[in-house]
Amino acid sequence: NVAEWVQDVYHETYEGAPETQVPWIFPRDTATPRFVFRGGSFASAGAQSRPSFRLAESSTWKNKEVGGRFALSLPR
Repeated sequence: NVAEWVQDVYHETYEGAPETQVPWIFPRDTATPRFVFRGGSFASAGAQSRPSFRLAESSTWKNKEVGGRFALSLPR
């Protein structure tokens, strides 16, 4: 199990967050925006293994305990 990157740009609080389930991708006001990853990995502490746990790093940061989940909507 790994923590998962999400599309959202990191914000300190949820103030001004979208009320729908769209990614919170603005503002990207820095040269290297930090993106959110959620949850924890097999090596994380218990408190970090919840979906509500989040941290942020630049998109170039690498760690063997952080991965991603990709989804594709298929036509019916």
